[in-house]
Amino acid sequence: MRVFFGICMAVVTIACGSGKKAEMDESNSAETENKEDSILVKQDFTAEFTISKQTQLVIDTSIRQSYRGMHVLSPNVTWISGMNGVVGITRDGGENWKINRVPACDDCDFRDIAALNDSTALAVSIASPGYIYKTSDFGTNWELVYENTDSSVFMDAIEFWDDQNGLVFGDPVDDKVFLLKTSDGGDNWERVDHIAVPKAMGTAGFAASGTSIALGDNGKAWIGLGGAHSFVLKSEDYGVQWKVHETPMPQGSEGRGVYSVAFLNDQIGVAAGGNWEKELSDSCVSYTKDGGLSWTLVKGDSPNGYRSCVAVGGESCEALSPFFVTCGTSGVDLSLDNGQTWERVDSTSLNVIEFAPNTGIGWGADSWGNVYRVEVKFQ
Repeated sequence: MRVFFGICMAVVTIACGSGKKAEMDESNSAETENKEDSILVKQDFTAEFTISKQTQLVIDTSIRQSYRGMHVLSPNVTWISGMNGVVGITRDGGENWKINRVPACDDCDFRDIAALNDSTALAVSIASPGYIYKTSDFGTNWELVYENTDSSVFMDAIEFWDDQNGLVFGDPVDDKVFLLKTSDGGDNWERVDHIAVPKAMGTAGFAASGTSIALGDNGKAWIGLGGAHSFVLKSEDYGVQWKVHETPMPQGSEGRGVYSVAFLNDQIGVAAGGNWEKELSDSCVSYTKDGGLSWTLVKGDSPNGYRSCVAVGGESCEALSPFFVTCGTSGVDLSLDNGQTWERVDSTSLNVIEFAPNTGIGWGADSWGNVYRVEVKFQ
């Protein structure tokens, strides 16, 4: 793995085969130290991870700009969203970024964004009131397509199965998980039948990266919850009916639980989270091999502490093996065996990370307006 951050460069190679040791050779600098780590892997290849700070995207330098929403549509097109009503897009792989504020929405906190194509996206503002805005011209103009003034509404994430059918997930209202559905590309939204949604049972969602929803083929969906219990909800009919599945993730307080879920296919997935109130205190990653019916907690030194996001890459690319990457305030970790073992690859603090479909090319963003280009290569 090769890590670039500022003027510092680290080279890390994970030799994949029979539990070989991962050797790290780092350049001499004030910010890096020579060290070795080990990882048990099964495949016979070498993985290389790179991260580079691309730019700082801010409109007003006197105001802190945090980004938590992201959709990497392709290696060229990426949308981001965050505080202060700010939404951004690159259409040339990060060479240029266009950022602006959604009109009359300076106080909006867009914790997630979903792109339907290069020009069309929907951004979700979390609460007080909760808004969904849509653009069809690369973010130049925005239309308010949903508004909810209920003081209990707090919308965490938005995802689409295709360019028509989508889902918004939010914290419980009247002790029921808040879910919205659309079947017309986000122009209209309706709340999922109250009776069909499980009781919250002291749980809520997390809007740390807009990745508490994962969608799969043929209407499958998974949602991560935390608080009194750490659950994953699963639907197999485009969000109409849901079942509750327990996880071994941290639970028992407001800050603990499942913050993010990602699935490679209908069976293999990873849940990430922990406890943002005590970032280094809890094991934070679990994996499933049966579509989310049961989960196994990852134990060991990595990942270490709270993780706000997990992403999958290389799903069906011949040049890549599938991989998972998780990130949080204390760094970035990589798994080459479907989430069972992990290797720490960088110490950069990120809120969110995502890869273009079927590639190892992606982006990350933090709480200070910075965006980072990331890439995983296999040799």
